[in-house]
Amino acid sequence: MQLLDILLNAQGGQLVGNLARAYRIAPAEAEAAMRAVLPRLAESLERNTLNRGGLADLVQALGHGHHEQALDHPAVFADPNWRADGDRILGNILGSKDKSRAIAAQASRETGLNEELIKSMLPSFATILMGGLARQTKQSFGDVLGKLPAGAGGGAASARMQWPAQNQGQSHG
Repeated sequence: MQLLDILLNAQGGQLVGNLARAYRIAPAEAEAAMRAVLPRLAESLERNTLNRGGLADLVQALGHGHHEQALDHPAVFADPNWRADGDRILGNILGSKDKSRAIAAQASRETGLNEELIKSMLPSFATILMGGLARQTKQSFGDVLGKLPAGAGGGAASARMQWPAQNQGQSHG
């Protein structure tokens, strides 16, 4: 499933409506803003993963598991804790306020929405982007494990894969 599909189906298919209500705009405007901003955030995130440290940071962030929860909570757009998380994500993805401003300005030109409004929405977009990536990664990893033959971590056992006791604590390098 594509990332945008994951996001559009989040919160019982109500993510766009919940975003629109939180920012007091029409659902079509909320979706247009998502479609304008998310690809730019994803590009910046991808650029960050081109170095080993950036990739490790992303894997670690996705492994914490809390980002996916943003896709299940309609109040995510109004919650100050999620907003703070979104600000941290933006800092990690973009690195500077100038890049945030540039994304908001370009999205404003594309959508006709006020640039200040889009700037205020950026933390929410960053939060749901990470949530969508977490969900997509989880689904993709499950697909890979599901293709493994039985006994090698495939099937229902894949979710409970464990190392044999004799391998624990041994170096593999």
